[in-house]
Amino acid sequence: MPPALRTIVDEYMNCEDIAFNFWVAHLTRKTPIHVSNQDDFGCLLCGGGLSWNRSHGSVRSNCITWFSNIFRYNPLLYSTFRLVHRNQSMTAAC
Repeated sequence: MPPALRTIVDEYMNCEDIAFNFWVAHLTRKTPIHVSNQDDFGCLLCGGGLSWNRSHGSVRSNCITWFSNIFRYNPLLYSTFRLVHRNQSMTAAC
């Protein structure tokens, strides 16, 4: 992974998932696959995570711009493919 990506992730403590997707898309030139989980691991009583910060969304948006500048293009490809667990209905996965 380009060191510049890790520097941004470390500096902002954010965007590691976006950086990983950029890197994999750049290497493979393939679309992503959304793999649904049968169970929801959400925590309704949890709070105060990074996503609660007001600037969280704008930093993530900036990460896409910064990463695109590092790669000199945006390697992310659009996809609607989704892998659904065999015990999960299509409606529950959407």
